[in-house]
Amino acid sequence: MGLRERLAKAVGNRVAPARLAHAAFDHGNWPAAIEFGLRALDDCGADDDKAELRILVGSAYAELDDAGRGVPLLQAVYDDGLIDDTVFVGDMARLRLALLSVKGGEYSSLPRLLDEIDRRGPAKRRAFAYRLRAMLAWQLRADLPAAELLLQQSVEADPPDEPGMSWRADLGRGQFLGEVGRYAEADALLGPAILRQEQCLDHDDHGSRTDFGIGLGSYGRILARLGRIAEAHVLVERGAKLLDPAHRYAIAYGHLSRMEVALASQDGPSAKSSFTEGWVIAQDLGLMPACIELLIAHIELDAMLGDHGAYTRHRSQALDLCRLLGHEADRQRIEAVAAPNDRT
Repeated sequence: MGLRERLAKAVGNRVAPARLAHAAFDHGNWPAAIEFGLRALDDCGADDDKAELRILVGSAYAELDDAGRGVPLLQAVYDDGLIDDTVFVGDMARLRLALLSVKGGEYSSLPRLLDEIDRRGPAKRRAFAYRLRAMLAWQLRADLPAAELLLQQSVEADPPDEPGMSWRADLGRGQFLGEVGRYAEADALLGPAILRQEQCLDHDDHGSRTDFGIGLGSYGRILARLGRIAEAHVLVERGAKLLDPAHRYAIAYGHLSRMEVALASQDGPSAKSSFTEGWVIAQDLGLMPACIELLIAHIELDAMLGDHGAYTRHRSQALDLCRLLGHEADRQRIEAVAAPNDRT
């Protein structure tokens, strides 16, 4: 009898749903932890018990990359000042909330959250906080000098502890340069960094393989922007094979990578198919930055195809999301895509 069946039998025997939720969470059965945790929340009265269950269910959603459902639960505990008052380690809950907020694109509480992570954490967490501050400086203010300074501070906060490990910093900076449109500089950093990452790859670890697969996909997108389409296609398809199907966040970005390579190849049908598959996942999980990226790629596709109606519709959707979330850098990228009638 599997864990889920044993838990269901326990429900029949009137074992408290909260206990079942904790048992499922401890075994890594995230759907069951969510199911029983939500049942327990419905019956919960005390604030401290409610905070604990919200962290449990929110953390389980985080494991499933579900920002739309996980962030409100973790955010409620954080806003109530109860994040350190449960059986869960408060610093881990902060990290989960920060990472899930980034995936969801809702950054309003991140500055205060990152200050706490910075103050309380070891060097790696301080470096993590600086990297996210760099992302905020770029996304919310389009302030490239500030973002670059913060990226450098992240390296200084946690310098490589042995020779040859600077590839991690190069990987982060290269991906950032790709995001800001400095593709040639990104290529110069990412090529060697990804080769070094592959040498250090733990092929038996799902997370390590998925991270490498995401990196290959993002590098493929940059090569596609540089017109190196054959290389881009190979990297994106290789990266897609490494992604863990359980990490739907990675799968959504895998579809985005395929879409951008198809777009660079002027393959409209493949680009539209990748958009649809990525959009369904991003919408379901509340991955608003991924939705914006997909819409920007579709705006470029609409312009390429001369479809003014679709261009106007997708542009309006993307700008609405940017205004809602305060994403200034993405708004500027959208504004830079010329309408079909304006293209030469």
